Amino acid sequence: MREQPHRFGWRHLALLRWHFRKCWAGTGLETILVLSLLVFVLAAGVFIIRPLHVEVQHLTNLIERTRPESNQNSTSATSSISSLAAFLEFVPPDSDFPEHVEAIHSLAAQMSVSLLQVEYQSAINQNLPINEIGIHMVLAGQPVSLRRYMDGLLLEFPNLAIDNLAYEHQPTTADESDHLTIDARLYFRVSSKVTGR
Repeated sequence: MREQPHRFGWRHLALLRWHFRKCWAGTGLETILVLSLLVFVLAAGVFIIRPLHVEVQHLTNLIERTRPESNQNSTSATSSISSLAAFLEFVPPDSDFPEHVEAIHSLAAQMSVSLLQVEYQSAINQNLPINEIGIHMVLAGQPVSLRRYMDGLLLEFPNLAIDNLAYEHQPTTADESDHLTIDARLYFRVSSKVTGR
């Protein structure tokens, strides 16, 4: 006798719904907070963080395409200069970097987040008068505190672009704090003293 193929019916759908409800009922507040933080991180990466990095890359490509090797694309060159001027007006001068560092640390204290590791690395953009400050941070805190800290960073620093976020749940630690690793870049307008070297 030939075996009938297995079909997915309403009974199986109801069984899946029952399992889902059972799992959701057993989910604690801490797990919900962790999941909400992960959703926030993904949403921020798509809608907030990446556009600044894309804008810098776009300006770099425009400058490379409109170098003064020929005068054929004067309109394109003018557009590139206007875009660059608008962007440079948007980012703060590199003399504001110490204030940014102070704000990063004070914000962590306000949100009850511990900065386990903070490293800064400066690099001048080869095509734009922009100073890119790379930041590597390892944070520890409660899921809600970590999310508030991320919110605060994005609101405080519109010139911040986050390259990578890694969230690690630490259920066995004594203080029950989780870890969040951030790799980011702060963009600053290069001062005249630096460009005149």
